[in-house]
Amino acid sequence: MSKDYPDWRAAEDYPNVNDTTLLQWAWEFFRRNKSYRNDYNEYRTLIASDNPSGNVNPDTEILNRFYICDPAQLPGETITQYDLRNAGKGSSIKFKYNYFFEEKYRLRYSRELPCPYEANPGGCDCYPDFGCRPRRSLRYEPLVRKDPIVSIGYCDHDDDLTALHAVINLELPIKNQLDEIEKFAKTEIKRREIESFKKRNHIDNYPKYLRAFDARTERVTAEETASILDAEDAQAVFAWVRAAKSLIERDYWKLAAVHSWELSDTFPPDFLK
Repeated sequence: MSKDYPDWRAAEDYPNVNDTTLLQWAWEFFRRNKSYRNDYNEYRTLIASDNPSGNVNPDTEILNRFYICDPAQLPGETITQYDLRNAGKGSSIKFKYNYFFEEKYRLRYSRELPCPYEANPGGCDCYPDFGCRPRRSLRYEPLVRKDPIVSIGYCDHDDDLTALHAVINLELPIKNQLDEIEKFAKTEIKRREIESFKKRNHIDNYPKYLRAFDARTERVTAEETASILDAEDAQAVFAWVRAAKSLIERDYWKLAAVHSWELSDTFPPDFLK
């Protein structure tokens, strides 16, 4: 891993819990993701070798490696061969731009692919939101859709938040309404998952997690790390490293989700993946 992060011994070189948003913490953890760094390095290398100007030729290796076609390409088929094979099929043939990174990491970006070697990628606080932009809340409110018409929600007088109540219109297709109910229920399950995540994660510990992880990356012993970070013992350092790895490899997007939720008092929209 490139030495692009702070000196783990210097607490002042790490983000401050009082002026760092959860979205910024999400990026701080995610940018240490080894898999993303490898994919980013390959992506940038392919762009540089294919076209120094940065404009990607449709028949280059980068498209075959990082773009996904719908319907799928045949094994070994180039983009040109794919295009010729599907000529005349019109809008049913599309290339999903940046789909690779969104599908693998929930990573959405409007500018360049964010560089993991920068604490502030792109400048201007342009942090990736991992698909958790704010939108209108669905929490504890009946959901009414015009097509099909189906009402779903928690009863106002009911304290049981483990059960949803739905009203189905018998004059409209049942399957469509059941699909809406299933979608809403899955979203609510994800909301509860995020609530649980929020309760068991304490932002005050995030600098320790990062410093312990960075120390381990430099192959510093847990005993030495414990002495610098004022940990009780090496086992505490191991626990911090495990917590950091969970946020780096799996739960980084939940930090962005909680950020979105708290900022707008809404439920993050994209939890069904």
